[in-house]
Amino acid sequence: MRKHVTPADPTATIPDPERGCDLPADGLPVTWSAYWAAREARGEVVVTDPADAAPEEADEVPAPEPAPAPPARSKAA
Repeated sequence: MRKHVTPADPTATIPDPERGCDLPADGLPVTWSAYWAAREARGEVVVTDPADAAPEEADEVPAPEPAPAPPARSKAA
């Protein structure tokens, strides 16, 4: 299940273990887990459904493009 999570205090540093960086002040959609439930219970984050967030915020962060394949080796004659 995905939810949109925003820091309750925009100046707070909230680690995002899924992405390996801090949660930005405007929040991100995250996979709901015990980690985020605990942060919500402590009042550290505000949680909304992704549908309640702006459409561009509700989308998942795209995965990086894969590296291009190396060129094929030609056979030596």
